[in-house]
Amino acid sequence: TLRDFVSNQMAVDNNAMDDVDGCPDFQVNLSESKLRALVGHDVVDRLYSLPKQLDVDGVPQRFERVGMFLRMYEPHTRPWMQFHVDANRYTVNVALNSDDEFEGGRLMSVFDHKVQRIVRAEGDATCHAGSVAHAVSSMISGTRYSLILFFHAEDQP
Repeated sequence: TLRDFVSNQMAVDNNAMDDVDGCPDFQVNLSESKLRALVGHDVVDRLYSLPKQLDVDGVPQRFERVGMFLRMYEPHTRPWMQFHVDANRYTVNVALNSDDEFEGGRLMSVFDHKVQRIVRAEGDATCHAGSVAHAVSSMISGTRYSLILFFHAEDQP
């Protein structure tokens, strides 16, 4: 599974620093071919279709590139992620385990003029514009796993 893959990779290499907050990132970057090998072509094709389903004007039919990584949060390693926006057109965030499998570590977002908690089950995917502020609250216990995809339009770095 993806959770096993990221856990095994973290045992080998976990010293990179995140460019959002300067903390250890506890993530494994993936290529599209690697993700397809891990989860299959149909799953990746469904993930790639999510930004196109948003009811937003100007959603490109093709993206210049898609960055993807697996992230692991634990109280003693990567306990949280501060509020931030992403430097891409759209973000897809897939829960690789359910919120009831760990304590804390909730996905938070700002919409409708307030901070809101997004409740997710294993396999649930959230998709939002990169300009939407979001965060992960502090982990208390357990391990939280997610798959993140950054969709970059042709006019983005």
